[in-house]
Parts: sequence; C-alpha cells; structure tokens
Amino acid sequence: MIMEELLNSFVLSLSTPAWWATAMPVLLTIVMCGFLACVFWIHRLQKRLAIQNFEFSSEFARLREKKELFRAIFESADDGVIVLDPGVCTILDVNQKACESFGYSKEDLLSVSVFVATPPYSATELKKQLDRTAAGESQSFEKLVRHRSGNRVWLRVKMQKVQFGSGSRILIVVRDITNQKKTEKEISRLQTSLLHSQKMEVIGLLAGGIVHDLNTMYTIIIGCCELLARKLGADPSLRDISQSILKLTRKSAIVARKLLISNQNQMVSLEQLDVNRLIREFEPVLNQTLMEGIRKETVLADESLMVMADVCQLERVILNLIINARDAMGDSGVLTLVTRRVPMNEAEALGLSMKYTSGYVVIEVIDTGCGMSDEILRNVGKPFFTTKNDYGSGFGMTVVHQIIEQHGGRLIVVSEPEKGTTMQVFLPACNHGEISCQEASTPIPTS
Repeated sequence: MIMEELLNSFVLSLSTPAWWATAMPVLLTIVMCGFLACVFWIHRLQKRLAIQNFEFSSEFARLREKKELFRAIFESADDGVIVLDPGVCTILDVNQKACESFGYSKEDLLSVSVFVATPPYSATELKKQLDRTAAGESQSFEKLVRHRSGNRVWLRVKMQKVQFGSGSRILIVVRDITNQKKTEKEISRLQTSLLHSQKMEVIGLLAGGIVHDLNTMYTIIIGCCELLARKLGADPSLRDISQSILKLTRKSAIVARKLLISNQNQMVSLEQLDVNRLIREFEPVLNQTLMEGIRKETVLADESLMVMADVCQLERVILNLIINARDAMGDSGVLTLVTRRVPMNEAEALGLSMKYTSGYVVIEVIDTGCGMSDEILRNVGKPFFTTKNDYGSGFGMTVVHQIIEQHGGRLIVVSEPEKGTTMQVFLPACNHGEISCQEASTPIPTS
C-alpha cells in the first residue's frame, strides 16, 4: 500500500512541468559531461595505443633486422654450422658452407638425421660424442667423412651445447681441412726428402774426404811397392808378391779416383733471379711450415734484388733457416723475413770479398726464439752437430753453409740466449744483363 502511494507520488511529480524545467538542464549537463569524458578517455586510449603500436612496430622492425643480420652472418660464415635437436639428433638448421662440406642441399640435410649425413662415421661413436656434448662437455676433433660425390674429405669438428631459455641445442661447427691435410702431407714428404738429401750430401762430403785420404795413402803404398820391387832383385817369388800388391793397390787407387770424381761432378745450374720474387712464390710453402701461434712478417726490399743462384738450392737454404727458426720458437713467437741490398762499405766492414763490384744481397731470417750460446754458435755448421736431440740430423746447417759458399756468399749468425737469433745469408748481387746467358747457364760443382 505504501509502495503504491510512493510510486503514484513519483509519477505525479514527473508530470509536473516545473520539475521538468528545473531538472532538464541538469540532466543535459550530466549527459554532456559524461559524453565529453568518454571522448577524452577514448582519445587518450587511442593515443596510448598509437604509441604502443609504434613502439611495437619499431621493436618488431629491430628484431627483424637483427634476425636478418644473424641469418646473413650465419649463411656467410667460412665454417659450416649445424644446429641439432639434442633429444632426437635431427638437423634443425644448417648454413651454406655446411651444405658444401657434405655435398647436400639444405632441404636434403633438414630432412635427414645427422647420422645419415656423415658416412662412414660410426653412428655409435657419433652418438657418444653428441651425448657428451648434450651433457655440457665441448668436443673438438678431426674426422674423415665421405662427401656425397664419393670423395673423402677431412673435417675439423667442434661441438658445444647452447642454452637458451628453458631449451637447448647442439651447435656443430665444421671446417673442411682437406687441402690443409694435403699440404701437410706434401710438406712432410718434402722435409723427409730434404733430410734424406742432406744426409746423402754430407755422406758424399765425408766420402769425398775419405777417398781423398785413401788416394793419398795408395800413392804412398804404390811408391813403396815400386822401391821394394827394385830392392828384391832376383828373388822371383818376393818380386811376384810385391807386383801383386802393386797391381791391387793401383786398381784400388783407380776406384778411389773414380769415386772422388763422381762426388765432385754433382752439378748446380746457376741462373739470374730476383730474390724478392723467389720468396713471394715460395712463401705459401714457408707459411705452412709454421705453427699457428707463430706470426710471420715479410719485409722485402722495394727494388729487385738480382743474384746468380740455383733456384732449388736457394729455396733449400731459406726453408732450412725457417724450420730452424720455427723450432727455436716453439708454439709462439715472431719470425721476420727481410731482404735488402748491402752496399760495399758495409760488406767490407763485415769482411766480405770485395771482388763483387755490385755489392751483396742479404736474406735475413730473424726469430724471437731461445737463442744460442757462444759454444753452440761455434759449432753451427759442423756435420752431425745438432741441438734437436730427438729429431735433428746434424746435416741441415752443414748443407746450408756449403750451398752459400758455392754461390760465393757467406752465412753470418748473430744470437744471444733468450734474445732470439738472426741468420744472414749474403749473396753477390748482379745487375740485369751483367752476366751473359752462357755464363748464367754454366753449372758449378758442389764440392
């Protein structure tokens, strides 16, 4: 009953014009304020959304640019890169260099397991290495695998686990070292051949000296036998014995002379050559003989340095000196190869021969190794003397000395313990056209 009365009163009040006239402006004001507030908040929200959208777009563009940069670096890397799922050992991503290393396209590699892509690699061995890597142990080794073309290739492989967020991947980096292996094998063959030739050359030198001494003794024996035969007179038995001794001694002397002549007739062909050019062409071989920790610097003279020399013999000298410098430095150091022209006044001060009017050319091999004591310096070049007790032949520097002297040059060694060594090879210089072609092609004996 009461509710009905209140409702009727409210309806009656609404129908009263005076109330409506009073309330209408207030209601309109309230509605307008609410509308304006809504417009304001909508505008503010739109502005905030625009800023957030701009920031999101910028961040997205930055991330996309970074992704493209990393992809470009990934694809252009000199080493092959393979990304594996450590759980199932499937290939998730590879770069172009990895595809070239195995001979597969990217699509082929992404569709097979790593065990299929690396024959004849033992699957059991590879699985063990991958398991150790997945456990956090980095792996580094060299492996011979078969290229898709059927060729065998040597790869240097590094495996490591990469953690990101809650997941992990196995990163495999491979480098094709087939050419390096071939070069190392060739260098080993050349060093073995060089060592053998050095031994034979020194043996030849020693044999020449021995034969020369024997020849002298045979001459004395022959003379004594001839005197003995004269004094024996009419005794035929004793005279026959002395004649037999004389006959055999003469035969032995003939054999000795033949050996001596054979030893002296080893020929070396001289030609006019530029030392700088020879070193530039020979430098790839020299670089391969050095350890990775050794830095080589080459400082060649600006001008051409012409000498009369046998190319093979001069290369042999340089290679010997480089190997000695390498061995003196061990795993690290700086090796400097220098060429320059030596004026006559400096040559005279060093005691070099003054008969070469064009002066001298010097090849310097400077190392930062252990250096040499005075006692070792006095023995450098003597046959069978070596400081490399485990693998030295004792012939290398002997042959170097001999070759340089045959070319009219001189080797000077400057060294102090713990201060490195400088090997200086002085060779007589010559100018273009100074020596005729006939003289340039004339061989010289090696002893």
